[in-house]
Amino acid sequence: MSAWLNTAAAVVVVAFASAVMVSAAPPPATSAPGHSPAHVLVINGAAQPVPVAPQGTTIVGGSVAATQSGTWNVGVAGTADVRVTNASPLPVTLQGGEAAAQLVMNAAAASFTSGESTVVLYRVPAGKRLIVDQVGISSHVVAGTVRAAICREGFIYCLPIVVQNQGVFGANVQFAGTERVTYFAEAGEQMFGVCANSTGSSGDYCSATFVGRLVDGP
Repeated sequence: MSAWLNTAAAVVVVAFASAVMVSAAPPPATSAPGHSPAHVLVINGAAQPVPVAPQGTTIVGGSVAATQSGTWNVGVAGTADVRVTNASPLPVTLQGGEAAAQLVMNAAAASFTSGESTVVLYRVPAGKRLIVDQVGISSHVVAGTVRAAICREGFIYCLPIVVQNQGVFGANVQFAGTERVTYFAEAGEQMFGVCANSTGSSGDYCSATFVGRLVDGP
């Protein structure tokens, strides 16, 4: 074979190999086109609502994690317990109810000979309720033992007041006692102080005093 043929054959082999390599190379990569937004029709019933949030908010666990814009007004459903930690010189001002209570105090006395004496301590004004905080009763008798109480008009809800023998003063035996109480009388009612002597003799004496508050009636 001549040198020319050898050279031609070599050129043909190289050209063939190059063609094979080009045809086996992968095509150049291209980016896939993006999806365009599409409208969605939701047909869920009332039992399966779809949570909806304003633009820019996120649904978290069924609640709206919203960002405040402007002034919010927050309301509390029902009656909430409130703890107030204000201290002097910024006390909390109360109005109505106990805060509007009017302090009252009165005393009455009478002598008795029939074994029992009743003194009118107070008549509750219209529209008010009398809250009694403390009662004191004293009595001196010629002889015997004294029992004491306070009562509402009609002698109902009588509350015994313990009086103790204080000894003999002059010709009489002195009994006295005072108690902190929780007691009340309603509008229009009278409150009485009552002393009862076990023997009942001429010259016995009963005195009663109370301290309390007038508040608005029910």
